[in-house]
Amino acid sequence: YAYRDRQRMPKISRDLAKSLFQKILERRNELVEIDTLKQVNPNSLLDSELEHKFIDTLKASGRPWKVNNAIVNGKNGYVLTVGRNEQITQAWKIEPQVDLNCAMGVEMACRPDFVFWPVKNQEHILPIAVFLDGYEFHCDKVG
Repeated sequence: YAYRDRQRMPKISRDLAKSLFQKILERRNELVEIDTLKQVNPNSLLDSELEHKFIDTLKASGRPWKVNNAIVNGKNGYVLTVGRNEQITQAWKIEPQVDLNCAMGVEMACRPDFVFWPVKNQEHILPIAVFLDGYEFHCDKVG
């Protein structure tokens, strides 16, 4: 922590950092040394160019919504807000590559490209599963 970071303090979570670090330690035997960060995809959870374009298009549109990078359920994701400034009418957390199954209320297990989890009005709005290249490419990817 530095004084210059004080505006971000509400977004800093020791518990989340510990959880993420624990996940790294659990898979330390799988770590691979690289020469430069240019070799690393910053969001390796995005499986395809179409998924990158989808998020880039959402970010570029900008009206009346805004997309920001965020940690969603412990992994790189996004937050989509609809509205302007203090008049935000809806918000979703966008999580890539989610394994959905019966325990989550989904009859057929699948892994959509993205799940939009409602942040506001959660009791009235269901999550949205997005299959960019069609459901048939996702029904066998679970497990």
